[in-house]
Amino acid sequence: KFVEEIDLPKAYSCATLLIFASFYEGFGLPVVEAMKCGCPVICSNNSSLKEVSGNSAVNINPYDVDNIAQAIMKLANDEDLRKVLIEKGKKWSQNFSWEKSTKKLVEIFIQLCK
Repeated sequence: KFVEEIDLPKAYSCATLLIFASFYEGFGLPVVEAMKCGCPVICSNNSSLKEVSGNSAVNINPYDVDNIAQAIMKLANDEDLRKVLIEKGKKWSQNFSWEKSTKKLVEIFIQLCK
């Protein structure tokens, strides 16, 4: 079901976990959004997602259904692990902001124009 952007923080905050088993991602914004809202994340270990999630998520092989199921069961049943990932995710997600992205892009453009 589609969730309006204004409702996303509440949805992430109420969720037990986010499963983002993508085969390919350009960036993976939902991973960072969930972490900012205190939602533990399970995400693919491919494309940009491993880098975006850092060591603040459970990484899975999106082609391996058993691996995905094991990760879901582990995180759903291990409250201590969820708490650890929530704290790590909140801290890690501070590395990402539109302001930081804009500043970095401006720096790159300035270098390219020299």
